[in-house]
Amino acid sequence: MRVYNSFEDKFEGDIWSTLSKELSSTLSECVVALASFNEGSRHFACTGVFIDCYPGRILTSASLVRSTDDKSKIYDNLRIEVCLQNKSRVTAVLKHYDLRYNVAIVDIICFRSPRALELEKDIYFAPNTVDIICFRSPRALELEKDIHFAPNTDVVAVGFCFKNCKLMATKGELVDKPSKLDCKELGTSTCKITKAGIGGPLIDICGNFVGMNFIDDKETLYLPREKIQELLRHFDANGYVFDKLVDFALETNSTFHRPSIALIFVMWIFSIALESLLLA
Repeated sequence: MRVYNSFEDKFEGDIWSTLSKELSSTLSECVVALASFNEGSRHFACTGVFIDCYPGRILTSASLVRSTDDKSKIYDNLRIEVCLQNKSRVTAVLKHYDLRYNVAIVDIICFRSPRALELEKDIYFAPNTVDIICFRSPRALELEKDIHFAPNTDVVAVGFCFKNCKLMATKGELVDKPSKLDCKELGTSTCKITKAGIGGPLIDICGNFVGMNFIDDKETLYLPREKIQELLRHFDANGYVFDKLVDFALETNSTFHRPSIALIFVMWIFSIALESLLLA
């Protein structure tokens, strides 16, 4: 697959302003732009979509982290930023990836807030005393239902430019023809997107998630909803794949790493604190 457009090219015939108020409101709250950086230089930029609200979990393209030297590997030292609709930018970490289907899941980082800012008094804190502040997305696209989309279904492809924080959309329809690439699960639509739209959602006119967009020389491809559902179940069953806080060794294209004892302990403490916070 070859791509000739820059990261910031806008969609031709952008129809974002013509979308219904309800649809544009939904999409603006769950579609984001992402970029990965190697030290000071940008490696890749694309679109993603929240699939969970709390903590914020984003579905996007694995091109965000894929190595340009060896397509079967990822760069494990990239910094990932997410641009939200309000133009704020937050840091994210890679949690899962599958290079065969070019899918990645990133989580927006949670952080600890000090229990007390006043430092003069003698105050005792019990073990496991911690405040957890996690990013919460106002909305996420629904991916649990099984929905079939017939050929010629009207669809909208959505993209988000990272640099200028601009949402854009283009319309088309599903095409009943196999992909020319090795991945036969890929579908095709007539939507015309640019590189900025890679990883973005393809939806029907009712706002149902059809698939995730990719781009080839002359056509727009998408990974269908049902295949993404399968990958998400696989990811959830096998736990975290990659955590930037721990130096894991890469094994295969779709790797599932064993966390260290220290990481297990941290995750256990986190789960206790989060449960206490939610019950408070």
